[in-house]
Amino acid sequence: MKKLLKTLFQRNTMYFLIFFVIAFVLDIIFFSTVKNNQFLFIHDQFFPISFHETFIRSFFIRIPENLSVINAWYLTWYFWDNIYYLLVYALKFTYLVTEQLFFFIILFFSMSVSFIGFSRLAAYFDQNIKKSSIFIISLWYCFNPYTLILWHTGNYDISISLTYTLAPLIVYFLHITMFSRFNLKNIIMFVLLLYFASSAFWLFASLIFFLVFYTLIYLVMNKNLAAQFMRNLFTALLFYIPLASFIAFNILYQLHNSSGDSNATFLATYGSQKGGMLYQMLLYSSWAIYTPWYPRTLFSFAQYYFSPYYLGTTLFMYIIIVVGIIKYLFKRVNLPFHQIIKKIKKFVLNDQDKLLISTVLLYILSVFFAKANQPPFGGIFDYLYTHFFFFTVFRSADARFGFLIILTISLLLLYLSKFYRKLFYLFSISLIMVIQNIYLLNGVAIYGENVKDKFYDRVTYYSKQQQQLSDFLNRSADGGSGYILTIPSVQFGSYNIDKNETFIGQDILAKNITMPFLYLLESKCTNQACAIYEKTNQQLLKVLKSKNLVELNKFPIKYVIHRRDTNCASCLNIADKDLTESFQKVFENNDYSVYAINNFTPIVNAKNTSISFTNINPVRYNVEIRNLKSITDLNFLLSYNKDWKIYLNKSEINCVNGRIMHDVNISECVKPKAFFKGDELNYLWKDQLFESSHQLENGYANKWTIDPEYIKRNFSPSDYTVNKDGSININLAIYFAPQSWLYLTLIVSLSIFVCLITYLMYKNFQKSSKITKDK
Repeated sequence: MKKLLKTLFQRNTMYFLIFFVIAFVLDIIFFSTVKNNQFLFIHDQFFPISFHETFIRSFFIRIPENLSVINAWYLTWYFWDNIYYLLVYALKFTYLVTEQLFFFIILFFSMSVSFIGFSRLAAYFDQNIKKSSIFIISLWYCFNPYTLILWHTGNYDISISLTYTLAPLIVYFLHITMFSRFNLKNIIMFVLLLYFASSAFWLFASLIFFLVFYTLIYLVMNKNLAAQFMRNLFTALLFYIPLASFIAFNILYQLHNSSGDSNATFLATYGSQKGGMLYQMLLYSSWAIYTPWYPRTLFSFAQYYFSPYYLGTTLFMYIIIVVGIIKYLFKRVNLPFHQIIKKIKKFVLNDQDKLLISTVLLYILSVFFAKANQPPFGGIFDYLYTHFFFFTVFRSADARFGFLIILTISLLLLYLSKFYRKLFYLFSISLIMVIQNIYLLNGVAIYGENVKDKFYDRVTYYSKQQQQLSDFLNRSADGGSGYILTIPSVQFGSYNIDKNETFIGQDILAKNITMPFLYLLESKCTNQACAIYEKTNQQLLKVLKSKNLVELNKFPIKYVIHRRDTNCASCLNIADKDLTESFQKVFENNDYSVYAINNFTPIVNAKNTSISFTNINPVRYNVEIRNLKSITDLNFLLSYNKDWKIYLNKSEINCVNGRIMHDVNISECVKPKAFFKGDELNYLWKDQLFESSHQLENGYANKWTIDPEYIKRNFSPSDYTVNKDGSININLAIYFAPQSWLYLTLIVSLSIFVCLITYLMYKNFQKSSKITKDK
């Protein structure tokens, strides 16, 4: 592999330099309208602006937002992105530099890796394909209507780019691994590529769909390869299953435990699609193109997709493919027409024939499924979506299968390029690429456009009002636990940044404040599609609707923000005067009023005893209980979940500085957050304590009954201490138990990964040593 990469870079230095320049120029264009105190926040983009925000969302199966919600899909999807953000923010990069570097890396990586993949495919199947053709096809594969949509909707991140740009290389290794003689090195390379592509599971599912049907079609035409394919596949799965166990665990856990979901949009959207197969052939891979609603930040240029320029160049692209296929057929047959019928009976397919047939059939299949449940035969999609659980990953059929349409078109353009003159082909594909993607190449698809009352750009910043509020809350919080409730609660909406600036999207105010926010949902939600646990939502709405605001002190809400920077006619609102009557106003500017609930209930609390607790991370709280004399309830005021468990914790909370007194009996120790403490795997086999008493508190939270006599009867004397008055002291951990399985699968995954890389390095070293010895 080392030799392969070295050869590739030596022979293709010029092309990689061109990719570097293109990435650099586009990065400048994308950020041409962004000033030093601004950044781009693109629709669905997950862009953390600090190490703290990245930390909270990375490697934890739950996050604090909305009194704790599941985070499994997010940490899987953004696995590689989180590693990047943790690294650059640890190096103290500003968020603007972080974002610019992020875009540049993705641009350069996408072009380079796609080029390597198409180069290997071309070398394997047809040595006559020109390097310049590979170059221009790689560019079109990276800059086409589908990738424009990914960039424009904020979905083209590191994880997505890995899946997308590794696809051609994975197809190449599929052939040399699965359809060839057993070669352990190639199998390991194939498995590693699949592993890197697996994180963006929704797009990876489309790639697996492609590989499965591609394999089936190819095996039908090569029945003699079935036995060795099964042997190679079995070996690959032996490596891949443990390697991808971390990803599989997260996906499966969230699928089966979706109460409280950090992504509130997991609903079927294929019902919004139109245009049947035609729209998919025209590469309309987002129903938002032809479904206008205002105001929004999406597709201000949507009409361009119906212009003669776009339609003409897309038709021209298909003409190139069809004419190329005709030229290929005439070259293969090489007979007068009246002799073709006789020849067909004795015709034997070669490898290039089979490759072309497989790719054409995959294109047709991809277009068919991309149209979802529209005619013809739309019932097939509905049936699969309804009866096969994992098919629900294709809920946005156009966005999922649009990837495969682009992949198959790129493969066809690659295989048929040799039938055209070099200059004509380069000019034609370049012209198609520029006209199809003019709004990506000029940056508009990235930073957006301002059209009065219809569209808003994506360039945003923290206004003076927001910064004042953020500074106050971050300074006042002292790092302690507690939540911020916003009224009205608008987590995704329209916000007035300044007098003449409007931002549409995720609430960026919460990103700049270390305390977690709490957003309510007015309409009834289900566990499958809620950004907050339903019972938590109900309890809070009950208090607010009754106007009995003092009842908010039963929740771990430290501050209430009454905001005037967003308009929501349907949202529950509370007047400033009502808040003033119940709570102390501690901050105010033109856009925000902040009220402190001074007697709010700490996240961890108990009566008739003394406790101290510290928040280790989003899934763990260490608790010290002192002077426990009688049966008492230990309350944990995050949203109820059966997987919150109590374990014995040997270590004490040593806190000299950073201690916050909530009242005379409850104190909180503020310490730097940690990814883990080192004993989490022990909880896989440790006994859970007081499990039978775990129940709802206040209609939404967690409560356990702690009995000192039970502890004395069933615990070892070393597990607790007895005071002179007979009361006891004990250290506990409130822990979200599935996190240990996450740590275990991550360890397994990383261990297998290291072993496979070590094996490849060893085999390459052996080969290099042998070559040197022979010389």
